[in-house]
Parts: sequence; C-alpha cells; structure tokens
Amino acid sequence: MSVEWPFETSKSRKNLTITGDAKDGEKLMIDPLGLSLILFFGSILIIQMIGMLIHRFGTFAHILASVDFITSKRIVGEEFRIK
Repeated sequence: MSVEWPFETSKSRKNLTITGDAKDGEKLMIDPLGLSLILFFGSILIIQMIGMLIHRFGTFAHILASVDFITSKRIVGEEFRIK
C-alpha cells in the first residue's frame, strides 16, 4: 500500500542533478506507515529537545541563585554539606 509522491521527482540545478527512484514520467511512491512513524518519532525528538532546554534553563537559574556575586562564594545550605 503506497501513496503517490505529490511533488516533482527530478530537479536540475547547474551541475547538480537530483533524481529519485522513479523512471521518466513515473511518480515516486510513499509508504504511509513509514512516513507516519518518521513524523511521530521526529515530533518526540522535538518535544524532548524543548524539555531539555527548559531543564537546562532551570539548572542555570538554580546555579545563579546559589552564587553570591559580590564575594564570588557559593551560598551553601545545610542540605549541601558533606557529613
């Protein structure tokens, strides 16, 4: 089960020619299951990257909150001390 690729399959630009697996006048075919899996996993990667950036911003804010910039010493509470 495949769907026809809706775009042109060959483009020529100066010395570079890009062609697909289709013969002259034949359209490329797309597997809808494979395409949906690629889109699904790609969206998961984008969501994961956004979550990572949010986490890194939170970590950076936590480091900024624990540093005293006047004396350049870290403010350490009881929970951070080694016993």
